[in-house]
Amino acid sequence: MADAWTTYSSRRWKTNIQTIENAIEKVMSMRGVTYDWKNSGKSDIGFIAEEVGEILPEIVAYEKNGVDAKSVDYSRVVPLLIEAIKAQQVELELLQKIVSESN
Repeated sequence: MADAWTTYSSRRWKTNIQTIENAIEKVMSMRGVTYDWKNSGKSDIGFIAEEVGEILPEIVAYEKNGVDAKSVDYSRVVPLLIEAIKAQQVELELLQKIVSESN
């Protein structure tokens, strides 16, 4: 047996459901970084919350002042990546068709 984290996600609890638009552009605007934690010196990888907040404010938590970012909900990047991959696949298939027709 293993512990697991789940996120409630049923359509029963949602309204105004829309597919993520401009997913590739949003992904291309994001910057993955390497860094060292100030408190431990440990190397890590991730995002800068303030930068992500400019692109996807809904996945960034802010301090009570509403200005200073404190965290990113990394799991919520997955839906964006899925839509970006799907958009790229459409482009790839179109290019494959063009190449096939030109041969």
